[in-house]
Amino acid sequence: MIDTNRLYATDLPEAQWFNSSFSDGGEQCVEVADTRPTRGFVALRDSKDPNGPALAFTEAAVHCLPAVRSRRLHLHRLIRPPHG
Repeated sequence: MIDTNRLYATDLPEAQWFNSSFSDGGEQCVEVADTRPTRGFVALRDSKDPNGPALAFTEAAVHCLPAVRSRRLHLHRLIRPPHG
């Protein structure tokens, strides 16, 4: 089992990272990987440091993020890659 207290993006080789649809497209981008099928959590990292630390959130915890709670951000927009 992975230690989510010391999680790095490099610990998630199966993760497919993409910019959150909530990111502004500038220098302050959050990248998201839906690792629920393999790890049971949603991972977030700073796009400026792709090998750096990552945060792990259960689906229930993602729902507690302020932007999700205030309905400014829908969970499906956070964890689904953009259609292209």
